[in-house]
Amino acid sequence: MPAPLDKRPKKALEQCSLRGRKLVACILKYGQVSTEDLKKMGYEHPPRAAKDVLDAGIPLLPKRVKNSRGKS
Repeated sequence: MPAPLDKRPKKALEQCSLRGRKLVACILKYGQVSTEDLKKMGYEHPPRAAKDVLDAGIPLLPKRVKNSRGKS
């Protein structure tokens, strides 16, 4: 069973924008999220959601993967 979150990440998440919180929720649920996933959720500029999370002080590990058309 994973350890409960301490207060620092919760506070950072509270300071995050709605799109940032949705990105974090998606990562926590699925383990990762792609730009295509965020576009399907209705975000026209998905990198902005990642920047919102970074601005709130929550570190992200970017990873390049191929999209549905085979481009990376």
